[in-house]
Amino acid sequence: MSFYGMRTYANQANFGFLSESWHLVMAPASYESMTFHLKKGDQELVTYGHYFDDTPWPAFRLARLQYPAPIWLEQEGEYVAEYRLDGKVISAFPFTITKKSGGDAYNPTTAWSFKTPIDRMGQLHVDQASDGPAMISFMMHPAAEGIAKGSNFVAKITHNGRVMGVTPTTYISEPHNQRYWTRLHFDGPNGRGEEFNWSDLAKLTGTIKIDIEIGTKVVRSFTYTATAPGTIKGHPRSELSYSPASGHYPPRRIFGETGRIQMHHVWWADSK
Repeated sequence: MSFYGMRTYANQANFGFLSESWHLVMAPASYESMTFHLKKGDQELVTYGHYFDDTPWPAFRLARLQYPAPIWLEQEGEYVAEYRLDGKVISAFPFTITKKSGGDAYNPTTAWSFKTPIDRMGQLHVDQASDGPAMISFMMHPAAEGIAKGSNFVAKITHNGRVMGVTPTTYISEPHNQRYWTRLHFDGPNGRGEEFNWSDLAKLTGTIKIDIEIGTKVVRSFTYTATAPGTIKGHPRSELSYSPASGHYPPRRIFGETGRIQMHHVWWADSK
């Protein structure tokens, strides 16, 4: 997910992205020797390293590339971004890019699409330590999904079929791939109630569903289950035993900016 949140350049002659930082949870002592590799089939296109520490906490770090520069790809197809530590792959992220050119010879345009296995996945996440607000994050590509720029979405949370709350609207400002997030809310007298915190979420058992709605259309729907209070079931790929480990979905994430960073518990879900 950290890779997906990086800057991309989808309206140039070549597809570009900037691999400048990576969120490391439970960082090993030798993380400075981590290297980034980009592959297309058996061909290795890019290799570089030289990361430095941007946070003071030993359990999780924001590692930044010392000399960031955009990576430009000319060819459509399937790629894999790999992070390696001492030569061993510790995380791998496959993606596919395709190119579409406009038909006007007097005004040529290029648009690249960037597709990944987590395009329709969501993350329910919360800072448990401070009883923080529960949030939902997800990726969305409005232009590819026929969603007009300037639309608004809301997140509706239901528990065992009963609506508990709807968030304020969030404005969709860009047509390209982007991560969106919003804090969950209870219903209130004027449509917006108090924030839905971890202590509220931890009381629930049964089925918890979060729908992302634009107008009357549900564009994402994430379902979670809890067999006992505070025991929301995680995604199978978040299990520590998941193999290969390079495809593991971490049940933690770093949230916020440098100086105000929190460690959030995360529950991944596929959209129905």
